[in-house]
Amino acid sequence: MRISISSPRIKKFLQGQSEWMQTREGFRMQANRELDYTSFMLRLFGNLEPKTGKYILDNMNDGEAFLDIGANVGYFGLLVADRFPNSRVISFEPNPPIEHCLRASVERNAFEDRMKVVRSAVSNQAGTLSFTVEPVNSGHSRITTDRTSGDVIRVNAVVMDHWIKENPPGCRIACVKMDVEGAEVLALKGMAAILERHQPALCIEGYDNQLREFGSSLAELRKLLTDAGYHEVAEPDGNLYMKHQSRITSRNVS
Repeated sequence: MRISISSPRIKKFLQGQSEWMQTREGFRMQANRELDYTSFMLRLFGNLEPKTGKYILDNMNDGEAFLDIGANVGYFGLLVADRFPNSRVISFEPNPPIEHCLRASVERNAFEDRMKVVRSAVSNQAGTLSFTVEPVNSGHSRITTDRTSGDVIRVNAVVMDHWIKENPPGCRIACVKMDVEGAEVLALKGMAAILERHQPALCIEGYDNQLREFGSSLAELRKLLTDAGYHEVAEPDGNLYMKHQSRITSRNVS
């Protein structure tokens, strides 16, 4: 559930914090000191969306790869890198100052051997896109549509199937977390080969109002994934938790 972070008290709280914080798991990370829901929750609780974190870790083995698409300051990628020292984490974040925070966290924790940070959006077409930086909540920044407002910058965009083909992780992609503020269907249409070949567990944000900004819907998102052989394995909570039918057992269906 989203909460409002636009009050002067919350802004003052964030700006009064150190750039660096320590998570409950013990690793250090650089959080955003401006208005940002994710960084606010991290500073309050020391972790983020425990159900999501547990799902990701439960579907990873050491030596496998994790894709964090729309990484923000990178908590989930850092979580995987901290737990699995032989993992391969690839985090995509197009917003330059937020990507800078994530890159600094990777260096602070000496995770360079297992984490790669890519300053790119992910979509169904490669190239340069307009990207709206949301002034009230930087975590809600997204590819520009007719209904977005805020500071617009130009960012690089990649198609995941093409990017992975050119930058193979050298291991199975076991899990994908995606939070791209309504552009999830576009991103997924560009990774059909990954879903077929690697059959990763998926944690995909899906809010109907956000998807409609991109001419899509939650129903279309679900159909795209079920047509690819995926089924929901946990109750949605703003995220869809899905696994490929060939990798579902009676023990991991909730």
